[in-house]
Amino acid sequence: MDDELDELFRNAHFDEDRVIFCGIVRAPQSVLENFAKQTGQAISFVADPDGMISRSFGAADKPRLFVLDPMLRAVANIPWDESGAHIKTACELIRGLPDVDNSAGVPLTAPVLIVPRVLDFPLCETLVRVFGEVGGEDSGFLVDVDGKTARMIDHRLKCRSDLVVVHPV
Repeated sequence: MDDELDELFRNAHFDEDRVIFCGIVRAPQSVLENFAKQTGQAISFVADPDGMISRSFGAADKPRLFVLDPMLRAVANIPWDESGAHIKTACELIRGLPDVDNSAGVPLTAPVLIVPRVLDFPLCETLVRVFGEVGGEDSGFLVDVDGKTARMIDHRLKCRSDLVVVHPV
């Protein structure tokens, strides 16, 4: 397994600003010292002596490689196989990942919350159409006034309209 990890680390180009690796090792903490030469800013290991973490990811019997996006959603679940093809698959996948700022399919910019691919396209189109037809209510924003939370509307600072949509029961 050490040779495979070395190959992965050589070819996947882990970088703390783009792609990091966290290995879960089914062994006591003391065994992690064996991985010290590979550990760095973008590569770390966590001990899982009782196998609880491994079991929760379906990797109790056989190691797996999981690739997560910046929102910690699984992009890939690659079983560790005897032929070593999993390393090539993981490296190709990692090299093909979009930049972190474009991982949602659009540039991520604060303070907008972007949660891509949660709602299907027909529902999104319906919500946009309903908002266009009905409009929203000027909802303002929350501020602290004398230690209490108050709603404020000040279009010089922020302009926001909300529309409450209720699904009939």
